[in-house]
Amino acid sequence: MSRLIFQVKKGMIVVNETESLNIKYYSQHNLYKGTRAPTPRANHYPYDMAALENAIKDSHTVDDIQVGSPIEITRTLVIPDNKTVTLRSYITGPFTLRRGPSLNGPMFRLMSGAKLYLGGATGITIDGNKASAPPDSGPIIEMFDDNSIVSVGAGAVLRDNINRVSNGGAIRAVPGTVIVGGAGASIRDNEADNGGGISNTSGSIVINSGATISGNKADSNGGGISSASGSIAINSGATISGNTAGSNGGGIFTQRVNLGNLTVAASTTFSGNSAGAGGVANYAVTDAGLYASHIFGILWSSSYTQGYNNFDIGYRGPLPNHNPTSVRERLLRARNRYDNSVVWCSSTTDYCKCLNSGR
Repeated sequence: MSRLIFQVKKGMIVVNETESLNIKYYSQHNLYKGTRAPTPRANHYPYDMAALENAIKDSHTVDDIQVGSPIEITRTLVIPDNKTVTLRSYITGPFTLRRGPSLNGPMFRLMSGAKLYLGGATGITIDGNKASAPPDSGPIIEMFDDNSIVSVGAGAVLRDNINRVSNGGAIRAVPGTVIVGGAGASIRDNEADNGGGISNTSGSIVINSGATISGNKADSNGGGISSASGSIAINSGATISGNTAGSNGGGIFTQRVNLGNLTVAASTTFSGNSAGAGGVANYAVTDAGLYASHIFGILWSSSYTQGYNNFDIGYRGPLPNHNPTSVRERLLRARNRYDNSVVWCSSTTDYCKCLNSGR
């Protein structure tokens, strides 16, 4: 077996005078290695925009980035294909990354297969600087690939952003997987046309224990969360509160055909959500089976005792054909105010409630 002799010559690690590994020093904390590095992981401690951008762009496939001070984000940070980035504050944090007033578009963009994990023991806040956002400001984070993941973990906060050009005030997934969970994980006070907090076209949204989706606003549908055809799971210990929609689904909005992909576990909290099209006291008889098998929460906004009330969960689209089989059913038929579909009250006692709530 031949011996390997390592020498350092002019910024190169030389192996047997024939093979070399490129290196360069960024700061006292960072060592960037070439493709032949012994480990694919690197740790970075950036203190400004240039250092943060270089850390994300480096050649490693896995990076742990610990932000060492508040940073103004002046251009979109692009996470390359198939790269995994953990972004959190250094032990002296937590620190805030804030949108610069000239930054149009998203603050972060995930390329194919990229993964972004936010938060940790010291947390991190990403602030969209809504008050100073430019006319073409986008979401905080956007992604376009089924294999991409954004995880908003313990202590991570996405806040105060306005998306003026697309859906998803904080996160836009077209598609991708969004996970929010852990103590202090929060998406709050963001705005967009649809999905004030989170919007996905397909893929999945998972809201876990400790997470709060609050104070978000949609001009149209889905104050907190909007999903066109993806799955949504609200798990025990999650809170969806204080979100508003101009039309439907103050807390969550999805298409009616997608209701089977929405689950709400027991021990979840929905409170203070609202929708411009009004609330609904009783879900349609035709939705009873889906509700029984998918919705287990019991804490809902206002005086509602079920979740398909349009303040907390809203959906639209025509109901399946239902032919009244009795005079009583004909009398209980009403029109749903917010999508004009035919709906059904569950009892004669509730008939007036249906009419008063817009049904």
